[in-house]
Amino acid sequence: SFLLAAVDKHRPDPAVLPKALAVPLMFLWGKFCVLGGKVAEAEQRLGWAWANCPPSSGENRRRILQFLVPCRLRFGRFPGRNMLQRHRLEYYSS
Repeated sequence: SFLLAAVDKHRPDPAVLPKALAVPLMFLWGKFCVLGGKVAEAEQRLGWAWANCPPSSGENRRRILQFLVPCRLRFGRFPGRNMLQRHRLEYYSS
């Protein structure tokens, strides 16, 4: 939390960072926001991580979705059943 608080103070633009650094940063920052109850900010950061994570990184995309799906559900945005099955997250479809 100390490190993310320091990063938050400077608000770096993830678009200028290498994707190999920016995607994990935004995932961890989004996860931190979820745990802190900042769902809107978490959805934004996790959404960026999801959009910029390579499709070939299946397990990383799954980890992002484990936090992104509940955020989006909170705002009434439901994921597709096929996407949930593809990433082994069927428990959200019940």
